[in-house]
Amino acid sequence: MTYGVREEPIINDVTEKEAMDSGLHMVARVISTGCASPGTILADCSPEFVDIYNSSDVIISKGQGNFEALSGEKGNLFFLLKAKCPAIAEKFHVKINDYIFHYENAKY
Repeated sequence: MTYGVREEPIINDVTEKEAMDSGLHMVARVISTGCASPGTILADCSPEFVDIYNSSDVIISKGQGNFEALSGEKGNLFFLLKAKCPAIAEKFHVKINDYIFHYENAKY
């Protein structure tokens, strides 16, 4: 299992140092995505992260920023996010502040 984190602080995302300090590295490999955006934009990620992403059987992506950046990307994707705006709430037919677990299997 690999856990991708931010290299530098962005909004409230966990950085590599914070993940290590929490002990997350005891249960998963922790690496930086290399991306400096609030969402994981694969074109901006490190080659190491992209290789791991592309070879993963299952990808669980947390947060609205990652949903916005990765939706439609190739992969066996599960999104876990909170509907923070009317557009996302409407897209998923939920109320604002509801939690969403969405499966997206993009094969192109």
